[in-house]
Amino acid sequence: MKKILILLTIMLFSIESGYCSLDKEAVNIYNLKKNSSYILNLETKAEKINVSDNKLLNIVPVTSIYNDGKQIFIDAIENGVCDVDLKTSESSYKIRFITGPNFEDNNGDIVLVDMPFD
Repeated sequence: MKKILILLTIMLFSIESGYCSLDKEAVNIYNLKKNSSYILNLETKAEKINVSDNKLLNIVPVTSIYNDGKQIFIDAIENGVCDVDLKTSESSYKIRFITGPNFEDNNGDIVLVDMPFD
């Protein structure tokens, strides 16, 4: 049931959200809240995702309603700093996710999925 709710929420957010403005040359930094889930929209299909510490973050590619694979689902599990190398069909990005109590707004690049869990 939880997977169905997550899928429906992802589909809803994918319609309303624009694409993120990831910088190809620099390290992109995003602040996350512990025990929260996020969706990051990409310009092209995510092909390879390398996470430096899977105990801190769980990142999986998501297929949107258009079946294009241009989204990733991020689950912030623990506090800490995690580096991610993301390769899409057109370019590569370096992203640093900082999970902790000091949360800052990410300017709409990343969408918080606010779902109640047991």
